Amino acid sequence: MSAAATISPGVEYEAGTSGDIYIGRPAALIAAGLIEAAKVPGAPGMPRSSITFVDGVPQPRGAKPAHDERWMQATMYGRQLRLTKGIDPEERSRREQKRARELEELARTTPKKDIGRDEAIKQLRSASAIFQVGDSVIVNGHQAMVCEGYKVHTVRAEDGEYIDRDGVRVEHRWGYTCRYRSGEEFFFAAYQVTAPNDTGRPSHLRLVAGAKPAPRPVLALRSHA
Repeated sequence: MSAAATISPGVEYEAGTSGDIYIGRPAALIAAGLIEAAKVPGAPGMPRSSITFVDGVPQPRGAKPAHDERWMQATMYGRQLRLTKGIDPEERSRREQKRARELEELARTTPKKDIGRDEAIKQLRSASAIFQVGDSVIVNGHQAMVCEGYKVHTVRAEDGEYIDRDGVRVEHRWGYTCRYRSGEEFFFAAYQVTAPNDTGRPSHLRLVAGAKPAPRPVLALRSHA
């Protein structure tokens, strides 16, 4: 997400990948014309904590409408109201790609202490190879959860090798899909994913073989470089 900016008294704005996010006291968001008082969580006839709208109409709990420009969600966090307004698919795709590039660049440029050859060999012999769905992990310093396991994922990329049926450039890459606490999901290469409290340890260990037949498998260590 972009850095938060104050757009009106008491209201901060962020361009999130799932939509435009506005945060502030309910009165401030109402004064800014972002939401009607009758639609704020806790208002008469409204749920107390969170409400999802489509075209301004409250949706039943458990409904999962598309996060397009018709969608809006209002959620209370203490005394603060977080209002997320959906965006069209093209803008969402652009923001997702931009965010993915930012995360990859952060992972590439963040220095990581060398654990040394002997320790790396020791961990190669004993460490678990794969994170499982539901595992709590750290991605670029932030807590997340694995929601799709280690496999080949089709991901959007401006310079992707392939074009899908919708005309979007994509590529097929090994890695995980992880969900941040905000609910946003992203693809991450294996080297970007670490276990909690494993600072300095290899991010991901896996027995791999080259694309061409080799005399024996090659044990590869994937870590921040």
